[in-house]
Amino acid sequence: MANSSKSLRRMLLGKIHRAKVTRADLDYVGSVSIDRRLTEAAGFLTNEQVEIYNITNGNRLATYVIPAKEESGEIGINGAAAHLMRKGDLVIIAAYGLMREKAARKHRPKIVFVDTGNRPVKVVRKEVPGRIKRPAAALARIGGTRAKPQAAPSAGASPKAALGRSTASVKPS
Repeated sequence: MANSSKSLRRMLLGKIHRAKVTRADLDYVGSVSIDRRLTEAAGFLTNEQVEIYNITNGNRLATYVIPAKEESGEIGINGAAAHLMRKGDLVIIAAYGLMREKAARKHRPKIVFVDTGNRPVKVVRKEVPGRIKRPAAALARIGGTRAKPQAAPSAGASPKAALGRSTASVKPS
């Protein structure tokens, strides 16, 4: 068995959480242009590979960072990637790196939260899972609904009731 202290782990180094795409340009040499304040806050380097996860439509892609003007709020999707992401989409931009297991166990990534203008509002070193509170208008735009707590099924309830499923059929419109 290989010595685990020499194993390399691919770890999250930093991410920008829920930024808004400000520009999508097919006629631009490929990459993502990111406000320099955000690249510094997240620890991204120029030309570093990042992955972009589109919250709005589910698309994912890998590209590299080009710093944009500081305080511009820019998140510019360039080149072919503009087919997958549009102006106004919400995205997560993440960079990963390899590190030895011992270092990986102690590592804490930089998580950058932004406001609606893509200005950094908080940087944390520990991510805590939880739901994001979104206004109803945003939910309507993406066809989502807020999850409502369901009562626990009573003893002897049918399997469908136990799973919270309706027994009514749905007719296509």
